[in-house]
Amino acid sequence: MTWPYADLPGLLAENLGIADKDLLYKSQSVSAGNQSAKLVDEAARKIALGESKVAVVTGGEALASCKF
Repeated sequence: MTWPYADLPGLLAENLGIADKDLLYKSQSVSAGNQSAKLVDEAARKIALGESKVAVVTGGEALASCKF
């Protein structure tokens, strides 16, 4: 149902043809309140300042706790 990736940002960058000089992976960030918006704000700020050209902010739910 779910599996880990050794380098998920690197894999995404490779598949998108993006140089992976500065990748950030915030696994298990707090998922309450305004934390999702905070991650988007941080990505937008880096783009506005010219520190990043591309940002991907995504979320998901692991199914590792499912029992069969």
